[in-house]
Amino acid sequence: MNICALPLTNNPPTPHRIAKLESGASNNYFRLQDEECLEGVHEADGPTAITPTLETLKATKEGKLPFSNTSITSKALKTHVFPKLGSASLISVPQLCDDGCKVVFDKKHVCITKNKEIIITGRRNNIDGLWDILIPVNSDTTNNIIGHI
Repeated sequence: MNICALPLTNNPPTPHRIAKLESGASNNYFRLQDEECLEGVHEADGPTAITPTLETLKATKEGKLPFSNTSITSKALKTHVFPKLGSASLISVPQLCDDGCKVVFDKKHVCITKNKEIIITGRRNNIDGLWDILIPVNSDTTNNIIGHI
């Protein structure tokens, strides 16, 4: 059953990148190769992050997730770009929840709403067990529900 009560598309935005919805990330962290999905990317002396293998990474750029046409605030959209971030870009569940979003997971899907509006939908990845969100490249031309699977 789809918890969002909306059909999840089988036709992903093209081109796109996959980001992982991460409950343990304190901020949105993107890989350098995924920065083309972000809006307003610029050089920045960003924060450091420690990986599960205890490697310290430093963000060199920042931008915003491409959800500016939603009710998510600019603060919650802020994303740090880490040149050495490895396997996936991460969207922070705490950052969304602190902004007033409701995040609902079930066995196969995730649905993110704010003010009763569906903002993002995604599907669980059967390989790694995490929830994938498709982020379109050149997102300034997309509309309404932007991140979805």
